[in-house]
Amino acid sequence: KKKNLDKPILVAELCQNHCGSITLLREMIIAAKEAGIKYLKIQDINSKNLVHRKKFDKKNNKNLFRPFKQEYQRLKKLDLPKNFIHIFLEECKKYNLKPLITPFTHESYHKIKQNDFYAIKIASYDSTSYKMIKNLKDLNLPFIISTGATNNSQISQTSKFMKDQIFALLHCVTVYPTPLNLCNISKIKFLKEFTPYVGWSDHTEFEKNRHVASLASILFGGRIIERHFTILDRSKTKDGIVSINPDDAKEFLKLSKLKNKNIRHYLKDFNKD
Repeated sequence: KKKNLDKPILVAELCQNHCGSITLLREMIIAAKEAGIKYLKIQDINSKNLVHRKKFDKKNNKNLFRPFKQEYQRLKKLDLPKNFIHIFLEECKKYNLKPLITPFTHESYHKIKQNDFYAIKIASYDSTSYKMIKNLKDLNLPFIISTGATNNSQISQTSKFMKDQIFALLHCVTVYPTPLNLCNISKIKFLKEFTPYVGWSDHTEFEKNRHVASLASILFGGRIIERHFTILDRSKTKDGIVSINPDDAKEFLKLSKLKNKNIRHYLKDFNKD
C-alpha cells in the first residue's frame, strides 16, 4: 500500500512442482520458510476444467501445439485434493508466510472469497480476461498481473481496467525456458508508466543462467521477482528446469539486497545486451 517498494521481494511459485502430493506441498512450504521466502503462490488448477480446443491438437504455425488427450493425462496426475487451498493457507499461517493464488476459472472466485489470501496473481494468458478479473476485483485484494502474452496496447488497456485497484505488472516471456537474449528486461521501464509496482517473472534456465535475469530486472526497477520453486531434482518435474531450490532462493535473497552498483559488478561477466 506504499507508493513504492524499497526492496525487491521474491514470490515463490509452487506451480505443479508439488506433483499432486499434499505431503510434498507441505514440505515445500517448510523449505520455503527455512530459505527465508515470505511470499508463496499456488495455482488453482484442475484437470476437469481443461477445455478441448481442436485447433491445438495439430501442429501448425498459427497456434500452440498442445494436444488435449496428453495435456489432460498430464494434469490429472497433478490434481490435488479438494481441500488443498485450506491446507495451503493453514501451513502459510503456521509459518507466517504471505499466500498468493492464481485463478484459472470463474470457480476460483468462491475459493478465494472464502479464504484469507494476500494477493491475486493473474497469469499472462488471462491478463485480458476482463470478465474474470472484474469478478475478482470485488474481493478488494491487490493484483499481480503477468504480461507475457500481451502486446503494448493490451497492457495499456488492462492497466486502465485496473485503475481503481492496487495492481502490479510483471514483465514475462512465454518461452520456457527463456534464453537470455529474449528476456528484453528493459520492458520493465514501459510497465512503470502504468503502476509503481513492477517486476519480472523469470523463466530462464536456472542451472545455465543462475540469477542473471532476475538481478538485471532489479537494475531496471523491478521490485517483484517471481520464480518457480522446487525441492525436487530439477529433472523430476516439467517446470524443474526453470525452478530454483531453497539454497538458490537463499542466495538470491542475499544478492537482491545489494546496491545497484554491486549488482552490476556481480553481472560484469555477462553480455549486457
